[in-house]
Amino acid sequence: MAMKFSPYKVLGVGRQATEEQIKSRYRLLAKRHHPDHGGNQEKFLEAKRAYDVLMDPAKRKVYDEYGLTQDDPECAVQLSAINTLKTVFISILNQVPPDKLERLDLMGSMRDQVTKKRASIQAQLETLRAHRDQSAKTLAVMKKRLRQKKKKVPNLFVDALTQQLAGIPAQIAHLEREFILGAAMLEILEDFNFDFVRQQGAASFTWVTMQVA
Repeated sequence: MAMKFSPYKVLGVGRQATEEQIKSRYRLLAKRHHPDHGGNQEKFLEAKRAYDVLMDPAKRKVYDEYGLTQDDPECAVQLSAINTLKTVFISILNQVPPDKLERLDLMGSMRDQVTKKRASIQAQLETLRAHRDQSAKTLAVMKKRLRQKKKKVPNLFVDALTQQLAGIPAQIAHLEREFILGAAMLEILEDFNFDFVRQQGAASFTWVTMQVA
């Protein structure tokens, strides 16, 4: 299993390191590992990556708070999940009166909403994939059977099907990203628990709507 990237360890500085300390350490490592001088290119690029993270206040803040770097695709999903959950959390709190909060299964409600959203996305994916396969078969038939007499214009009907089919992969990719995002959100929610008062017949607040971006 690959070691998780740590800009502080790469540069050999502490979390309280100043910009000058970071610059000084980076210059030393860059000179030592520069490929033009027979150094290790992988270590050179790693040092550059660490430097870029720690010298950017926003990126450094994200790493310090969540241990994530924005140039990592997996971390990008985690950051998106975190930001979406923050938005959802505030949205719920804005809808529930403070005196009702203690009877609300807050984390359970959020998990249920994310789970329902993922189920909806899964259904959309299945429909879209079936539509893609059907459209591909239809296009093959049209190319074989649809003929023009004088060909005064391009085959607009085949073109229409081709354009429709061309747009489907992007739609599928978008939904797949949303599905993965939902999984990341559920994983994060597992780390939280809200001690609510369980009362028979108490309001569950299932009317709270959650927008999963």
